Amino acid sequence: MAILFNERDLLITDERVRTPRREYPIHRVRRAWVSLPESTRGLRLVVTALLVGAVVAVAAWAVASGWLTDHWIAVPLFIVAAAVAGWAGFLDPLAIYLEKRRHDLWIDVDGVAVHVWSDNKVEVNKAVRAIDRARERHRDAQWR
Repeated sequence: MAILFNERDLLITDERVRTPRREYPIHRVRRAWVSLPESTRGLRLVVTALLVGAVVAVAAWAVASGWLTDHWIAVPLFIVAAAVAGWAGFLDPLAIYLEKRRHDLWIDVDGVAVHVWSDNKVEVNKAVRAIDRARERHRDAQWR
């Protein structure tokens, strides 16, 4: 039995997925996936709507006031400045925040979705890959 992933409250081997509450044989796991918690979905929609609204309002003001016709060169300069800021790492804090948010690991066991574990995006994706590898090993062992 090979250990593919071992983190607090979750152990994935080539035979099973083990949590503090239950153990699931790998041959019963149909798929694994990651999702954000339900509580953050509504907030993301509100923030996205506010940002889109702000961009549309600024664009409408720029066109209506005539500012855009006088300063049209500012648009490509802003795009280049944003690209340089991203390349230089000034946007890294935003990426780190998005990566460290809590994500949920789910598995489908006999047609039932089971919440298995929660952690940051990187760790949860490692667990999903470990489950996928365990399922592949199980399939390969069946054909030998």
